[in-house]
Amino acid sequence: FSVNGSGKVLVDNAALTSASFNDTATYNETTLRRLLNFLGFDNLPGTATEVKDMTLTSDNVTQPIKVVGASIHSTPAAVSYSATLDDDGKVTATRDDYVLFGSTEGGLHLVNADNASTGGDGGKEEFVIIPREMLADPDKSAALVRGATKADIGSPNFGIDAPWLVSADYKYDFDARRVNIDTTDNKGIYAYGGLRMGGEALYGLDLADNESPSMMFSITPDTSGFSRMGQIWAKPTRAKIKTSNAANDKGTDVLIFGGGYDMCYEYEGFQLGVTDSELKECSNKSSVKGNAVYIVNAITGDLIWSASSDSSASKTVATMKNSIVAGVTTLDRDNDGFMDHIYFADLGGQVFRADFTNAGFVKPTASPTATSSPETSFTNTRVTRVLQPAYSGANTKYNHRFYERPVVSFYRNPNTSRLFALVNVISGDRSSPLSKIRDLTKADRLYGIMDTDVTKADNIFYASNFTNTNNANGQKVVNLTANSSASSNLAELPTLIGTASGEGYSPTQKTNAISTLRGTTKNGWYIPLTRFDGYG
Repeated sequence: FSVNGSGKVLVDNAALTSASFNDTATYNETTLRRLLNFLGFDNLPGTATEVKDMTLTSDNVTQPIKVVGASIHSTPAAVSYSATLDDDGKVTATRDDYVLFGSTEGGLHLVNADNASTGGDGGKEEFVIIPREMLADPDKSAALVRGATKADIGSPNFGIDAPWLVSADYKYDFDARRVNIDTTDNKGIYAYGGLRMGGEALYGLDLADNESPSMMFSITPDTSGFSRMGQIWAKPTRAKIKTSNAANDKGTDVLIFGGGYDMCYEYEGFQLGVTDSELKECSNKSSVKGNAVYIVNAITGDLIWSASSDSSASKTVATMKNSIVAGVTTLDRDNDGFMDHIYFADLGGQVFRADFTNAGFVKPTASPTATSSPETSFTNTRVTRVLQPAYSGANTKYNHRFYERPVVSFYRNPNTSRLFALVNVISGDRSSPLSKIRDLTKADRLYGIMDTDVTKADNIFYASNFTNTNNANGQKVVNLTANSSASSNLAELPTLIGTASGEGYSPTQKTNAISTLRGTTKNGWYIPLTRFDGYG
């Protein structure tokens, strides 16, 4: 195995042939012995012999050693390298397929997906990648040893426990009836992901050669521009933007991801500003890790844009103070292949939309005779809050937590003939799923937010004096402090149809509810999630 940038250990036919390390702080004697144990060397010379001086043979392997942790939140991802085509150009069952997954001992594994029962290499591991963050921590690296135990009950090693995104480009050779990986112009097969509770990091891997993967980049809170980064729980979202209007600029592949998770949310009563001795060090906090959104180059990991309440971000947004754990949803407004909008939600009950202008875009003008020059760079137009927290003051601890990305779809209001985007988000508490902190009056919710701004005509939406609907300060604030009153911008659907549970409504009540949502006084709806396991 190799240690990227810090030396290497070479093992050939169960014999250690050489060892050299530059980063001795991480790759110390204890860590190296754990790595050798992970490789199968269980009968190592005593501590008086340093790893670099060892001469290992098959005598140092007395029994098969397999160390693979649990795979809990790391959803296995399919990785396909090639396939054959039939006479009609369709992909056949003859494929070179693998499975990529992380596990709690700290390794990212690529395993052959063939059917072993028919003579294939099914289950054979091609490689395992163990990030430096796993090795630098004595507790985490202990998980590489078979039978290792921990003194602290209920605090397992999490390793690589997040789902990873696999992105692949293919080229079709119809004459040869073959599909292979396309590695031209920064194309290829890449994997991106974090560690969830295993640590605070995001990685980009080049998997074009399944026998020799390489690390393209690693991002941690110590990386310049990422100081707000927390634990990355969700898959990053891949998109394309245009950073210049040069004729040869085909666009830049990017990753968009939320800043991640802060461990303060392990307390069920935690929200920013809540003062409670039971929250310990998290009582009355004014900011948390993960209160940011990042856009980075998908090949180099270089930061392109960020937003946060922190002044170091590209865009300072005062209300972005909560952790953003969920994935980010992207939209291509004009179907030109370049991302124009993103939606994201946080753990403080808020939803945001960010609008962008790509290089080469010509902003429309109000006058048909006026002209506008093409944009010369990728820029952020604005960041708008489309849903504010439901509670404040003594009830702040009840603010909703969004752990999943918003879902955005488009509809037309028959009353106005105008399009609107319906932004659906659903809340819960993934960190304390059995919590009893809420009663029926403060239940989690399914939201449907009607965003009428994002569908406005270009010459209005991109105008320099554009302000968001319903609020002069640029925030489309939804007033949830009076949920059932006429002053609320959201309609509670069960209330509109006459029953707390949403059942037994009359056709007249349903018609009235639809009429209310088609009118101009409401910007969406919500349904309290008050029924579970048959109980209300």
